[in-house]
Amino acid sequence: MTIDHINPTEYQQRREQLMKKIGQGTAIFRSAPSAVMHNDVEYVRFVG
Repeated sequence: MTIDHINPTEYQQRREQLMKKIGQGTAIFRSAPSAVMHNDVEYVRFVG
């Protein structure tokens, strides 16, 4: 499943569920490692 196929209502439901679980806490999400492109620009390289 790609992001393009997820209904916006489902995103809203998932956000609400997450917020209920963490309450006043903080969610930390990992991202792909950054890489240098053309020796002067950093970008996030998705490896999937």
